[in-house]
Amino acid sequence: MATSTSFLSRSLFLSFRVPPSSLYLLRGGERVCKRERQMRRCKMAIVRLIACCVLCISLGHIPSSLAVILRTTDKIVWANEFEPVELTCLIESISTNNPRIEWKKIRNGIPSYVYFQRKIAGDLENRAQLREPANILIFNTTRSDTAEYRCEVAAIDDQRDFDEILIRLAVRGV
Repeated sequence: MATSTSFLSRSLFLSFRVPPSSLYLLRGGERVCKRERQMRRCKMAIVRLIACCVLCISLGHIPSSLAVILRTTDKIVWANEFEPVELTCLIESISTNNPRIEWKKIRNGIPSYVYFQRKIAGDLENRAQLREPANILIFNTTRSDTAEYRCEVAAIDDQRDFDEILIRLAVRGV
């Protein structure tokens, strides 16, 4: 049996000018190179990957690398009056280099900017700063800071280009 296999390999080598080690025998006697078989597998894998991505996108599931995704450490934050507090807006995933970040204070259903066009504004002017990536640190809280705050991040280079989180701040008097 070993002689016939080596004879077959030698004859294939001579007829196809391919080294015998790279030949692979498939069902039905079809002779195919290992490299060609690997290329077919690779092409099939790429087709499957593309089909999976198309399916995910059509169902509304966007991979996190293509979407801006935010989270916070606390959705409800308690602070004592005249003490500092940090509202966290953590960017978990983003592709855009310089996203637009905005913070709004919502009191009695009416929003007002507290961070807009890269500046602290409104009620928090001179009392807060933006910390990386998008957290707001209020140095000296007052009871009038009690409100709902919305962090909004717009990332034009991402497929899902907008996300927001709401944080409720309650300031206790001392």
